Amino acid sequence: MILSYKPISFLSCFKLLSVVFYSSYLSYATTLYPQRYAACETKGVMNSNPCISINSFADFKMNVENVVGTVVFCPFTISKRSDEIASIYTNIQLICKKSKECQISGSSTHIEITKVSAQVFLQGFVFKGATSGAIHITSSAQKRQSFCNCLFIE
Repeated sequence: MILSYKPISFLSCFKLLSVVFYSSYLSYATTLYPQRYAACETKGVMNSNPCISINSFADFKMNVENVVGTVVFCPFTISKRSDEIASIYTNIQLICKKSKECQISGSSTHIEITKVSAQVFLQGFVFKGATSGAIHITSSAQKRQSFCNCLFIE
């Protein structure tokens, strides 16, 4: 058997170890403190629930900004320009009907959570290519923000 390897940079190795450590920690923490992580389990979406189709980042913004309550999205893959940001000011739950199949890619920030009244629950989203943090939570947003089963990819 011939073994081959691809050298990786120190930074890539560090990121990989960080992900492994964080995953282990989250698994450990969930076992020790299930009440702190139970919110992810209570937001499941049944197959019979209707979902909103998204074709562009403008569609996504329209269904997120100034909306209150629960919004369930059908799976989508969209790109955004660097000057586009979805701003959330309200109490909202954004749920992808199929976990990790609602993907937003593009540089800069994707979502900004602002205002004292903003409380966001995000489940099942994938954020790719953000250059300044996919989600920006301003200091004025003082309520608890929850991100469950989301991926943040370079």
